[in-house]
Amino acid sequence: FESLLKLGWLPVRERRDWHLLKTDHKALYSHNWPQTLKLEKVKHTRLLRSNSTVNLVVPRVSNTFQDTAARIFNTLPSGTKSCVDSKSFSKQAFNFLKSRLL
Repeated sequence: FESLLKLGWLPVRERRDWHLLKTDHKALYSHNWPQTLKLEKVKHTRLLRSNSTVNLVVPRVSNTFQDTAARIFNTLPSGTKSCVDSKSFSKQAFNFLKSRLL
């Protein structure tokens, strides 16, 4: 793993997660994203400090885009989840996945 990280690469599983996270970001913030693949944000019923972070609803049906995307997205730090700019989101998600290996 260390040789891959020195080159600025991620192992296959983390690279897959990184590409999926970039797709999650497009699904959340792109107006051209298909309605059939939309991701649903958690709607809070009470006002709490933790409500300021974006979390996705994990559907009951497993092995779908929405299921996998929500599970991976919800593990991100709150600062990364709330990032609207796609380039900085991508960089922060990459760094998070890289730090997860160490």
